[in-house]
Amino acid sequence: MLKTVMLAVTYTPSNTGAGKVTGLREWNVTASTPTGGVMDFQDMYSNLIGVLMNSIVSICAAVFITGAFLYIIGSFGKEDLKSNGKNMMIGSLIGLAIVQLGRAIVHLTLLFMYGY
Repeated sequence: MLKTVMLAVTYTPSNTGAGKVTGLREWNVTASTPTGGVMDFQDMYSNLIGVLMNSIVSICAAVFITGAFLYIIGSFGKEDLKSNGKNMMIGSLIGLAIVQLGRAIVHLTLLFMYGY
C-alpha cells in the first residue's frame, strides 16, 4: 500500500494576485514488505533499479550467447551468420558496459543522497 502525505501547507492570497505558499511539505511513501516490515521510498527505488539492472544483464548474456552460437555456425561457410554473430556479441558487450556504468551512477547517486 502506498501513501502520499502533505503536511502543513497553506496558501495566503495577496492584493496583487500573487499569493504565497508557506509551510512544510513532506512526502512519505511507504510499502509493507512480505515479512510485515515497512519499506521507504529509497529502498523501493533501490530494489526496482536492482531488478531492472539484473534483468538487463541477463538479456545481454543471452544475446551474447546467441551471437556466439551464430558465429560458430557462420564459421562453417556462412559469412552473413558469422558477421551477425560478431555484431551481436559486440553489441551485447557495449550494452553491458552501458548498464554497468548506469548502475555505478545510480549507486553513486544513492550514496550521496541517502548515505547508502
